Amino acid sequence: SLNKLRKPWFAGGTVRVVADPRNTKNKAPTALMHDRDSHEHWEDGTINFQQTMAVTMGVEMMESIGMVNIALHLDALSHWLAGAVRTLRWPNGAKFALTPDVQGPSKQGSTVSFIPVLDDGEILPAPIVERLAIKRGIAIRTGCFCNPGTGFQMADFQNGGSRVHFRGWSDLEMLKKMGLLVRASVGIPTTFDDVYTFIAFIREDLLARPDDLRAMAREHMERETSSAAQSGEVGFRGG
Repeated sequence: SLNKLRKPWFAGGTVRVVADPRNTKNKAPTALMHDRDSHEHWEDGTINFQQTMAVTMGVEMMESIGMVNIALHLDALSHWLAGAVRTLRWPNGAKFALTPDVQGPSKQGSTVSFIPVLDDGEILPAPIVERLAIKRGIAIRTGCFCNPGTGFQMADFQNGGSRVHFRGWSDLEMLKKMGLLVRASVGIPTTFDDVYTFIAFIREDLLARPDDLRAMAREHMERETSSAAQSGEVGFRGG
């Protein structure tokens, strides 16, 4: 029956990658959808029907707190968190995180994103950070997200510094497996203790173990490269 279905619209999970429509040199499509035989082709984002009944209660709670108060709370926490992430250093003085250049809390939003980097400059796969955070009871987000171009740009996968590019699907798929970006989000119930605990986790469980993290990163990439080779994907070409 899937062969009779057509899904031409642009929606959440249906899209594999979006290309810059101004990229006339390569005649790239503006959007490339997942293959029809993939379940991702038929997804429309992540719709949580079971919690729609809570929308009214959520709106009432936000109105009782006040949007100005919520904005001040989120701005204060995310601004402090972003600043703390930028100051993190390995014992050899190398930066731990690649972060976007955000001018002020009003531009930051309530999600602080960064690429974790090892003390030798190599990218630390985000799934490793997530796995260790879970052991401390900390919830962060890694893995695939809706704007992979941002990840390419932050990782310096650039063409003359002006247009993000990748050499093939193998590059994109490997970056997805690396997770690339760590996203730490704050919300109404988040406290300063929560964001401070996250920074303490990085200092105690990551920055204090550079040798262990390098070994874990090596094992992760070897495992993912082997998996890609077995599935017929071309090996990852970095640099």
